[in-house]
Amino acid sequence: MTLAVVTVLALLGWAFPYTLDYLSTETTTRRAKEAEEKIDREGPAFTSRVREEEVGLDGGVVITMDRPLTPAESETLTTADLGKEEDVRRFNKLVASHGGEKLNVPAGRTDPYTRVWLMDLFSDRAASLSIVGMRAKDLRCEPASAKTVLHFPPQGAGTYEGMWFDLSKNPYPTIADRSDKHFGKPFFSYKKIDLGNGATPGGLRVGVTSGAKDCDWVFEVEYRDAEGTHTQQIKNGEKRFTIDGYPEHPEQTFVSFGPPDYFKDCSTDAAC
Repeated sequence: MTLAVVTVLALLGWAFPYTLDYLSTETTTRRAKEAEEKIDREGPAFTSRVREEEVGLDGGVVITMDRPLTPAESETLTTADLGKEEDVRRFNKLVASHGGEKLNVPAGRTDPYTRVWLMDLFSDRAASLSIVGMRAKDLRCEPASAKTVLHFPPQGAGTYEGMWFDLSKNPYPTIADRSDKHFGKPFFSYKKIDLGNGATPGGLRVGVTSGAKDCDWVFEVEYRDAEGTHTQQIKNGEKRFTIDGYPEHPEQTFVSFGPPDYFKDCSTDAAC
């Protein structure tokens, strides 16, 4: 055996353990990374905190009630002065006893009565993901059942940021911000929400109108990551989202005038 051959064999013998160690380390690292990525993808891609936006009485509100007011209750309402704390307490008690639901009246809407939810979206995933779609899923609607409506007319125009659903037309959102050049266009045709990989939690203001129908539903969110496109639901806590519609022919209609704030029975008074 020549010296050259011996030298080559010696070098191979010296390098072989290091090569095996390198290959083993590469395999172990790759498998560890794959395991980490698999664990990262387990469970929900994001979590959501949902709360309803508080509705005041000075920005434009409609209150729907599930049964008519008695003559005595009508008198209580129309003689109340909502500038007085005692009358406000009686008013709130009356509304609660009739299943009252407050709906926003944003300026500039053809069918403006909306319910608004604020959604905070979080993802603790190391990998990035993007929310690229959202719709009202399993939508169930029926004619509005409210018998009585109370109107607090809006005091002026305002901005309306976020997304807006008109469930009487379709289950997909449009851009609600009137200052946006794409106002009224499909929301996710122009926007997405990035989460994961240390991204700042996403916040949504979601307004919903249902026209003359009572509706309930869940939101289905479409998101995209390195593995493809997936869906995940958002509920209102443990429940479905709900909204009372504005009845086409309410039995009673009361309108607030002021200041000072007082109600007038406009059920048969066209002058209202």
